[in-house]
Amino acid sequence: MLNRLIKEQIKGKLFKGKVVILYGARQVGKTTLVKEILK
Repeated sequence: MLNRLIKEQIKGKLFKGKVVILYGARQVGKTTLVKEILK
């Protein structure tokens, strides 16, 4: 998986207790991104 800038932004929001909505087209890696962040 390519390292993305958005990953750090999502981490910052998630672990501060904020709600994050991740949406996009099918098959673009939304679930993979979330799994990578939570790993």
